[in-house]
Amino acid sequence: MTISRSQANRAGKILKTGKISDEYYDAISILDAWRKQHENPAKIFFKKLLEITNKYPNSIATYRLKRKESILNKLNRNNNHFKLGEIDDIVGCRVIVDSVDEVYKIYNEIIGLKQSGYIGIKTIKDYIKEPESSGYRSLHVIINQLCSYGEESRTYRIELQIRTRLQHYWSTAVEAMGEIDGVEYKNPTLSACDNTRRIKSCLKFFKLISELVIAREYKNSTSNKTIESINAELEKPDFREIIEDLTLVQESISIKIHGSFDISEKRLYLLEFSRETQELSVYSYTIDLTDEAIEDYNNSENNIRYKKKYGVNNDASQKKDKNQKDSSITNSITVNTKVRDINRVLVYAKNNEQLYDAYPNYSYAIGKFIDFVETR
Repeated sequence: MTISRSQANRAGKILKTGKISDEYYDAISILDAWRKQHENPAKIFFKKLLEITNKYPNSIATYRLKRKESILNKLNRNNNHFKLGEIDDIVGCRVIVDSVDEVYKIYNEIIGLKQSGYIGIKTIKDYIKEPESSGYRSLHVIINQLCSYGEESRTYRIELQIRTRLQHYWSTAVEAMGEIDGVEYKNPTLSACDNTRRIKSCLKFFKLISELVIAREYKNSTSNKTIESINAELEKPDFREIIEDLTLVQESISIKIHGSFDISEKRLYLLEFSRETQELSVYSYTIDLTDEAIEDYNNSENNIRYKKKYGVNNDASQKKDKNQKDSSITNSITVNTKVRDINRVLVYAKNNEQLYDAYPNYSYAIGKFIDFVETR
């Protein structure tokens, strides 16, 4: 028997209470089942997405399931009305491309899928044309993907983000700063709070950098005078300190590759990064093994369980295949993070640089972000 959206919503209400009980454990089981039901529709859509992105030589496509802890955190966020059955991003797919023009070309192909009856579209949020107050920019499309389990058919929601590389580097830097400071800078309610000088400086800094990204992506859209004014403001001590902190994180992470995963053909890569041990495992799949890659990703994600706050064991089992390659990371600084777990992403990459772009750690993307800031 499958879990209905209304059943998921009822379980979500129980999970919001945080009271450990038999009813709470049952609700956790429903969450697990509801999350797992998204796997097949996600596989259907991701394979169709790969057909589209394969037409764009420098594009990157990624796939991930929202971790259980992230779902619980979202349900328990202050002043929110999230319902478990209404969370749109339990499955997330992301496409990273070279330009804004390519963002909309891929978007138009997604619209073509809708017109052909392959998918439905619930909502479209264009944060490129209308950025969030934080400066965040990306094109979000909530996909409705029909999927059948036995005799039951229903639609499942998948969040698709399409963004440029510069937008991706900006977003990654915001996440990294959030872990450095222990602040959820992506939280849209943060700017309305009575915050410390550091938080206000970070919010302002990333807003300014976002404006420079816009100027780069839309040449001649911003006056030279405005750009000069932004550049002058970025030289203030508070902002230079932010750049120095990001540089420290980036420079303190050294990647040691055991074996090789040089790309000689288009492949799917399952990347598993442990924030606690700073170890990275890389598993590669030829494109004809897409189903197997997605299944392995889903299985590895389902092996994560949480203890204490959520009442079950916390362990992560990782399978090892003799044909796969490994790499590991050593990190000489400690990043302030509340989540010490395995970060996984499934990546479709055509060369090493693309693989690093999608790498589930901050070193490479922060380096690119700093390069952009310092050479502005």
